[in-house]
Amino acid sequence: MDKYQEYIINQNNISIAFYSDGIGKENLRIVKDELMVTQDEDYHKDDYSIVVRSSLVAKVESFNGNKWVEANKKEKDLYEIRISFITQSQKIRISFTDSFADPYILNVNYVLADKEKFDAKTKAEELETLKKIVNLKVTTGDSLINVVFQPLSNEYDNSKVELYSLTNNEKQLMGKFSVPDGLFFSAIKDLAYGKYAVKLIQYKKDGKTLYESDFVEVSLKRPNPSSDGRGYVVI
Repeated sequence: MDKYQEYIINQNNISIAFYSDGIGKENLRIVKDELMVTQDEDYHKDDYSIVVRSSLVAKVESFNGNKWVEANKKEKDLYEIRISFITQSQKIRISFTDSFADPYILNVNYVLADKEKFDAKTKAEELETLKKIVNLKVTTGDSLINVVFQPLSNEYDNSKVELYSLTNNEKQLMGKFSVPDGLFFSAIKDLAYGKYAVKLIQYKKDGKTLYESDFVEVSLKRPNPSSDGRGYVVI
């Protein structure tokens, strides 16, 4: 950037903005002669535009591998360059009116989104949605664990409840309990006092898993004597 180009930029006679579905200027920075463009966290989005607005600009172009392509003039003093993180325009050239300064060339540097981070976030959000639909609730009574739920979708055919003993954070499968057709709860009775873990698995008609819950840990405790001496209080 020479002193004339720097004068135009620093005097705010030219502004460069970045727009795409609410993405704003925080996704675009000019560092020396580099235009740093940061991809939205949703890397599936690929419809971006860089908008240049100035009365001192005569033409804006982007370099796409082998030729300069002139930007669309949207309105007076406003130019828009469509960019893609797939094809990646390499440079942007801004030409000034009356040759006030030499054309200003910016190298475009693309900062890619973290795909693994976004995929993990999306998966977690989807799982939370499924959990709300299934609405799994596990409650206890004296020597009893109740499991109540809702079918995930119209693909639901049947469910099984898996019961594990839990000792020193180690789980051991104790049994698999089929939920009767037409019911959306299971009562597991005659259990000893101790710690348990429960998992719900819903199946489709073809036997494939429709939904599998996380483990839900519960404790069955010995009843405490009531304060009035009339019996026991179940916790």
